[in-house]
Amino acid sequence: MKFILVLVVSLMPNAVVANSEITDVLKNNILNNLKYIQEEDADRSMSTMHSQSPAYLPTKNMLPQIFGSYKLSYELLSFKFIAYDGDLAYARVKQSTKKISGPAFRNNEIDMVQLFRKESGVWKLWAQVNIDIEYIN
Repeated sequence: MKFILVLVVSLMPNAVVANSEITDVLKNNILNNLKYIQEEDADRSMSTMHSQSPAYLPTKNMLPQIFGSYKLSYELLSFKFIAYDGDLAYARVKQSTKKISGPAFRNNEIDMVQLFRKESGVWKLWAQVNIDIEYIN
């Protein structure tokens, strides 16, 4: 786990490690993303994601399937800004996903590093690396 964080930060040698404005913007992006997914609003959820992200189309195609099968609740458990460099920023995020209704599902807490990239001057989700997934009852 520490290796991943060291690797991420080492890839950004000139990175700035603290900036409260960027921290607030990134955290709000995540909170909005979770809110829109909770509301099953695919378009608004996708608006928080960079349109050129390799995960954009797979996510866009997956959301209607999830919304059609499950009612899930999402919660941001923790957020820690790591660094930014130019148009890239990193944060460590922990979130929970729990089933409200639908077929078999394993409630979980995911500890991850999320990468953000600017699009037209706005910070948006680009990618994530899952560090740990803990299944909960």
